[in-house]
Amino acid sequence: MNLPDAIRDYLDQRGLPYRLMAFPSGESLNQIAEKFAIPLQQMARMVLLKEKSGLVMAILPCSHILDFSLLYQLSQCNFEPVHGTETAHFFQSHGCSARSYPPLPEVFGIPALVDSSLDMDDEDQVYFDGGSGTALVHMRNA
Repeated sequence: MNLPDAIRDYLDQRGLPYRLMAFPSGESLNQIAEKFAIPLQQMARMVLLKEKSGLVMAILPCSHILDFSLLYQLSQCNFEPVHGTETAHFFQSHGCSARSYPPLPEVFGIPALVDSSLDMDDEDQVYFDGGSGTALVHMRNA
């Protein structure tokens, strides 16, 4: 079980403590959460968006759905989701496995919008796709 170099380097260079949890390739984040009894509000996912200035990553819990009308009201930007092969190509060009999308915008050099429900207290935990397609990253107070 390993992480793509860019993801591992990002976490390690910042001294962010984390642990990896192995999961079978091809499982969705919802399936992984169910398998490990992780509350969906602690499982972070991302949606890659585009607008006139470029790409933006929206990060939200798996328990939430991205509300594009609210997003427009808050940002005054017309975001559109990046779909399928374009998203896969973006992440694969950064060393991630197919259908593996880590919610770490700094690694990819793009701005992010983060759902406020992911704000963490001292004992909070977050889990997210590590980019390898077989490793979940678990962090406390990230």
